[in-house]
Amino acid sequence: MLKRNLSEILSETLHLVIELAKADFGNIQIVDPNGHLRIFVHQGFPDWWIDYWNTVSAGQGACGTSIALGERVIVEDVAQSPIFVGTLALELQLKAGVRAVQSTPVLNQSGQVIAMLSTHYRSPHRPDAKTQEMLDMFAAVVSALIEQSFKERCSR
Repeated sequence: MLKRNLSEILSETLHLVIELAKADFGNIQIVDPNGHLRIFVHQGFPDWWIDYWNTVSAGQGACGTSIALGERVIVEDVAQSPIFVGTLALELQLKAGVRAVQSTPVLNQSGQVIAMLSTHYRSPHRPDAKTQEMLDMFAAVVSALIEQSFKERCSR
């Protein structure tokens, strides 16, 4: 992949997404061989937050809800969201300084979710339509990068 690894390229992509979306944090998760989302790159989160989300069962949080629904999930205020209220996840989001999150599924050419692109905000927030279009564009870029990386690995 142009003599650079997928992690470096996705880290740079995530940095750009966070900046353009005016977010405070972000991550890209990749679906592992067992069908679980695993955080591949992130920006702004403490290790304990990453550890929690890498071990939580499927279907939880904005990302799990996004996979279940097959579409982007926007949580304008985690403290008021049925996805988080009454859960340990809410406590950890607030402890990390997260008040809002959006998760955009990354689909392969067959329409299967292969990754998740999420941005997080320190205050209640809803990305506008233009930002959501930009997130969709970057999700397509992330998909192409992941698929190209897998093709290169398989051809070795």
